[in-house]
This record gives sequence, C-alpha cells and structure tokens, in this order.
Amino acid sequence: MQGIGSLFSALKVVRLLRLGRVVRKLDRYLEYGAAMLILLLCFYMLVAHWLACVWYSIGRSDADSGLQYSWLWKLANVTQSPYSYVWSNESDGPELVNGPSRKTMYVTALYFTMTCMTSVGFGNVAAETDNEKIFTICMMIVAALLYATIFGHVTTIIQQMTSATAKYHDMLNNVREFMKLHEVPKALSERVMDYVVSTWAMTKGLDTDKVLNYCPKDMKADICVHLNRKVFNEHPAFRLASDGCLRALAMHFHMSHSAPGDLLYHTGESIDSLCFIVTGSLEVIQDDEVVAILGKGDVFGDSFWKDSAVGQSAANVRALTYCDLHTIKRDRLLEVLDFYQAFANSFARNLTLTYNLRHRLIFRKVADVRRERELMERRKREPQLEQAQDHLVRKIFSRFRRERSVAAAPAPAPARAAPLAPAAGSSDAERGAGAAAAGEGSSDAERGAGAAAAGEGAAGVAGAPGAAGAETASAGVPRGAAARGKWGRLLAGGSLDAGEAPRAAFSRSLSARDRSAPLDAAASAASVASAATPTTAVSTLAPTLTLKS
Repeated sequence: MQGIGSLFSALKVVRLLRLGRVVRKLDRYLEYGAAMLILLLCFYMLVAHWLACVWYSIGRSDADSGLQYSWLWKLANVTQSPYSYVWSNESDGPELVNGPSRKTMYVTALYFTMTCMTSVGFGNVAAETDNEKIFTICMMIVAALLYATIFGHVTTIIQQMTSATAKYHDMLNNVREFMKLHEVPKALSERVMDYVVSTWAMTKGLDTDKVLNYCPKDMKADICVHLNRKVFNEHPAFRLASDGCLRALAMHFHMSHSAPGDLLYHTGESIDSLCFIVTGSLEVIQDDEVVAILGKGDVFGDSFWKDSAVGQSAANVRALTYCDLHTIKRDRLLEVLDFYQAFANSFARNLTLTYNLRHRLIFRKVADVRRERELMERRKREPQLEQAQDHLVRKIFSRFRRERSVAAAPAPAPARAAPLAPAAGSSDAERGAGAAAAGEGSSDAERGAGAAAAGEGAAGVAGAPGAAGAETASAGVPRGAAARGKWGRLLAGGSLDAGEAPRAAFSRSLSARDRSAPLDAAASAASVASAATPTTAVSTLAPTLTLKS
C-alpha cells in the first residue's frame, strides 16, 4: 500500500505543466527562437523526470516482491549498501531495509531514462525483470518520437538563428559572382562590396518597407514620424507644422545610406528630390573644384516651392564618409505644400537651403587671384606719368570737335527790330512809306544787302559817327593779335577758347557803350536826307536798325 501511495504522490508532478504559462510570458521578452528552445528543453527534462520516477517505482516493487536480480537490488550491491529483510509483527511479509540512498536511486533512474531517450543505453543499468523490460520497450518508443520532435525543432530554431548570417553570406557570394561574370573593374567592385557590407551593418538585412506594410495606415504614419524625428526636430521649417502635416510628410520621406565615394548627384542630372543630411559629410564638386563641404544638419537640392520648373544639377555631390540621408521627392513635397497652405508659407520662409545645386558658382583660381594682386602691387610701385592738360594734340582735337558741333547746329533767326519813328517834319505818307520799306526784304539775302546799304549810307551822311564806330570796333582787338591766325596762337601756347572770350567780352562792351552812337548817327542821317529823298532815307535806316538789334 505504501508503494501505491508513493506512486500516486509522484503523479503530483503533473502540476509542473503550469510552467507553460511562464513560458508564454517569457515569449514577450525573449526572441522567438530562444524562447522555443528553452521551452523544448524544459519539456524534455520533465518527461525524463516522469519516466525516472516510474522506473524507480518498478524497481522498488520488484525488490519488495523478493526479486533480487532487479536493477535496484544490483545497485545496492554495487554501492555496497545491500538490502536486508526485517520481519515485523505488523506486516505479513519481510520488509526491505538499508540499501542505497534515495538520492542515489533517483540519479540512477534519471540516468537510465536519459540514455534510453537519447540512445540505446550503455548497459551498466539494464532491465532485468519482465516489468522492467516492458517499461523499457514503451519508454524507448515514446522517447524516439519525442526525440525526433524536440530535436527537430531545436535544429530548425538554430537554423533560424543563423539564417540572417547565411543570407548575408549568400548575398555576398552572389555579388562576387556577378562582378566576375560581367568583368566589373576592380575599383568599382570594391566600392560595391563596401556599400553592401555597410548597408547590411546599418539595416541588418531588414526591409523597412516590407515591415511597414504589415501595419495599418495610422500606425505606419506614427512609425514614419519616429524614424524622421531628427529631421523634424533639427530644422526650424517644421516647427509650425501641424500633426497631420508632419504625418503626411513623414509618409513620403525615404531613408538612404551611402558609402564613401558614392555620387549622389551628377552634373546635368535633374534635381527631383530634397535631401536632409542626418549623419556623415559630403562634398560639392564643380569643374573639378570642391566648392562646398556639407555635414550634419545641412540641406541641399533645389527650391521647388519657389520655382516649379525642374532644374539641372550644376555640380557633383559625392560622399566623403558613411552618410545617412532622408530625402523627399519633389512631387510629393509640392503635393503636401499645396494642401497645407499655412505650412507652405512657413516652410518657404524658414527653410534654409545650404546649397542650391541649380545655381552655378563663378569663381577664380587662387593662382589667378594671386597673380592679379602681384600685378596691382607692381603698378602701385611704378612712378606715375603726368600728362599736361594743355597738350597741343588735345587742343587741336577739341577745336575740331567744337567746330563740327557748331556747323551741325542750325543758325538762329535774327531778331527783327521795330522801325524808328520818322522825323517830326515828315508827313503821315512818309511814315507809311518808311514802314513799308522796313518790312521789305524778308529773306536773309535781302536783309544782308539792306544792312550793307544802311551802313554805307550812315557812313556817307553821318561821316564822323560811322568812322568813330569803326575805329572803336577796330580798337577792341589788337592788330598784332588779328594778324596771327589760330595756328600762331596754338604754337604760342595760347588756347583757342581763351581767344573767343575777349572777343565776346568786347562785343558786349561795344554794344553797351556805343548803343547811343548809332541811334544819333541814324537820326542825323534821317534829318539830312529828309529834304532830298525822304523815302530812301527811311528805307536805308530800317535795315541798319535791324542789324544793330
């Protein structure tokens, strides 16, 4: 009865199946492969424990029945702690006492079950009785199925753990075979291998788009905002964007990785995206000259929001180090800006484009600038050659230029003076005849002839006043100066302009001083000629007055 009670008490170990709940909780924190491996190992040990308990019960039962060749009796003899029978009054038969310790018996039973479950056993502990043999047969059948199931899963789990590494090596082998097949140059093949290795180190072989497609739209937008948080937090252009605007922008951003030496843009290529540098540094090359170095936080591309036309890149953009870029396509950006007008104004005002690839820089080489500076310093050290302002050739050219301008200008019409009133003794008919004579000769030639006749009449009649006017006019310019021509004045060092100024001053002084003399001469001539030919005197006087005016 005690043996049966101990057998039922051993069945309490079934409560150990509650460990499955613990395993399900561990699955949240551990990777799937590791959690499954731990679960299978624990289940395998649990089955081995159950079978060891059953094996001990069978050996104890056979030993109590007096079978001294059972595995438990042999274990007692090997360990030199043999069993002995004791007769008691309470029991009908003898009872086993002494023997090996309980610990030794459990370890030996577990050892036997483990050897039978993993192999055919080693023979040092073997089934001797019929009960032991039957149990061993059943145990080996169950152990075979359990072994195949458990260790088959373990193999799969280990393969899954190393699948990423196997995929990585498979990809490298494919790339190498491709390079050999198409005879790619060595420098280019090394760049390709470097890019593949660095990209794998950054992404661990995971396809971001494939993972995001597993999520719904709202969750996908949240993940994209988190992935682009560095761009949104560092640039002030996104500070005033609403939550919906940021989610729309984040859905269109793409993350890319570039290795040193990779060309992101070529000269003449269409600028179809706006790039934000998260890590690394790049260089901008124009005409084989480095014109700019871009680093973390810089933005390059084109100002799509200002000019809708697609521009061409005027320079090459090459990576200097390993770079992480966040880019957004031109069409997607314009679509978001067109929908969110308030954000579009803030974006255009606050975004600082570090380098516009459309603009072409006009620069000079350092050697040319240095050469120009040296030439400028040399000119400063050389003495200055002073040129006289009154150079003979300069005077001749100025004279010819002035004469040409005077000849091209139209001659002004001479002012016509009102006729003088006739003498007091003349009649009204004579006044009308004098006015008619003064109005005749409207042409320039007739006016010139009338002026000459008036001058001769005034000289012949008045005599002294005309001679005095002529002498006064001749006295205004020295005779020696009149004899010298313009070439004489130029050779003497004088100026042609200086010769005109005294003549003009003389004419003004002559007209101011002798204004009354011609009037007196004309009056006296009119009074003398009024007795003989009054009409002629009036007609001669009128042109003279016109000339003086």
